[in-house]
Amino acid sequence: EPNLEARIEFSAEKQRIAQKALEYLPPGGAVLFDAGTTTHRLVQQLPHSANFTAYVNALPLATTLRQTLQQTVHRRPPRPCARSW
Repeated sequence: EPNLEARIEFSAEKQRIAQKALEYLPPGGAVLFDAGTTTHRLVQQLPHSANFTAYVNALPLATTLRQTLQQTVHRRPPRPCARSW
């Protein structure tokens, strides 16, 4: 994971990516949000009228989504990693 300096350095790019991603959210569909700073920016920009089912794997993201959408948010527990021996 990039350090804080790298995350701040690419802040403008992350904002543009998040803004563009809003166009691809399916109305009435379902979206799985992975953890990350760009994803968090996307969630913060969602309009209150957004209508879709959200699945997340990060608690901070779930909290922000719940506050933004005022709808049900499903937290997907992490799956166990397969190990190869």
